[in-house]
Amino acid sequence: MRKCDRESETATGAVASTLLTIEEGMLTFPEPVQRMARQRARGTCECTQTSCPHYGRCRVRAIEFHHKKPVAAGGDDELSNCQFLCKACHNEIHRAAEGVGRL
Repeated sequence: MRKCDRESETATGAVASTLLTIEEGMLTFPEPVQRMARQRARGTCECTQTSCPHYGRCRVRAIEFHHKKPVAAGGDDELSNCQFLCKACHNEIHRAAEGVGRL
């Protein structure tokens, strides 16, 4: 389970960041890091994982933030550890990570 930041559009068309909580106690990125990640990604998914069903960078509209290195494994909340992803890629990355080490 994870806690993800999800973007939504307000009635005026402005993008607002809301928190999607799946499990309490997980961490998220500070707003300045989220803003810089959105700018870097230009609104599209930054996924390049080979486990996802796309070739190269995904390019679907991104809505969730992901810790490349989990905080529990020593990762931080800095921009270099942040990926802005579409829901499908974010789910696939977590699904693949859960399968690591299973027989």
